[in-house]
Amino acid sequence: MDQETKMQPLKARLAVLAPVFGIPLALAQQGPPALLLHADGEIQIAKDGGVRDYKPRVALSAPVAALIDKSIRGWHFEPVVVGGVPVIASTAVHLDLSAEPIKGSNELTLRIASVHFGEPQRLGVLTPPLYPREATRVGLDARVVLFLQLDESGKVIKAQTYQTSLGARARSEAEAEGWRRLFERASIAAAMNWQYKLSEKVDGKPIGTSVLAPVEFSMLHSDGRAHWAEFVPGPVHTGLWAGQLAQSDEHSLAEASDGNALSIDSRFRLTDDVVGKTL
Repeated sequence: MDQETKMQPLKARLAVLAPVFGIPLALAQQGPPALLLHADGEIQIAKDGGVRDYKPRVALSAPVAALIDKSIRGWHFEPVVVGGVPVIASTAVHLDLSAEPIKGSNELTLRIASVHFGEPQRLGVLTPPLYPREATRVGLDARVVLFLQLDESGKVIKAQTYQTSLGARARSEAEAEGWRRLFERASIAAAMNWQYKLSEKVDGKPIGTSVLAPVEFSMLHSDGRAHWAEFVPGPVHTGLWAGQLAQSDEHSLAEASDGNALSIDSRFRLTDDVVGKTL
C-alpha cells in the first residue's frame, strides 16, 4: 500500500473533525497532518492585571470559542501603571492555535502556538508605493519590511528600513544594494502617508506604538497568473527596534502579509508564558 493510500483514512477522519471544531484543515504531503487556526480578539485588563473582559473579533465554532474564552480569562498580566498608579487598559490579541489528533481517538488537542498583543488595524486603504520603473523593466519583485513609529492618532511619524529581500539574485552585493535602495525609498515615501487604527488604550486613551510592516512588490507573469516567488533576504539593518524583536516576532513577521503590522513594543506583558499550553 503506497503512502497516499495509507493517508486516506486519516484524511477522511480529520476532514470530519475539522468542521466540528471550525478549524481549517492543512495537510502536509509528508509527516503528521497539522490543523491551524488564527483567532483575533480584544482584551481588557483590570488594575490588578487580571482579565476584566474578552471579546473575539472573528466568528468561531462554539466549542473552540468556549475554550479560547476560558483560557484567556484565566490569564494574568503585569499591571499597567501610569504615574505610579495601576489603571484599566485594553489591547488587541492575536492567537495562533495548533491542533493535533490524539492517537487512537477521535478528539483533538488544541495548543497555543503563539500570541501577540497590540497589532494595529489598517485605517482605510493604505496607498501602495510606486513600483520603481527600473525594476518593472527587468521584472524584479521585492519584499521590504519597514519599522514604523505611530503617534497617538495612528499616523506614521517615522519610517526606517528593517530588511529588504529581492525576488532574484544579483550579480554582486553592490548591485543588490542598489536595487534594495530603490524599493526602500519607494516604500518609505508611501508609508509616511499611512495611518492605522490603534488597538491599545491605557486609562481610556489610545497610545502610540512601533510596528514592523511588510511591503510586497509583485509583478504578474505574462500568463496573467500569480506565481510562487523565492526572495533573497538582504541584511537586517540596525535601528530604533534594536533589542525589541523577539524570536517569536521574527517567525510571525515571516508569515505576515502585505498591509499588516506587527507591534513590537506592546505595554502588555503576561506574568506566565502561555505558548505551548493546551486549551
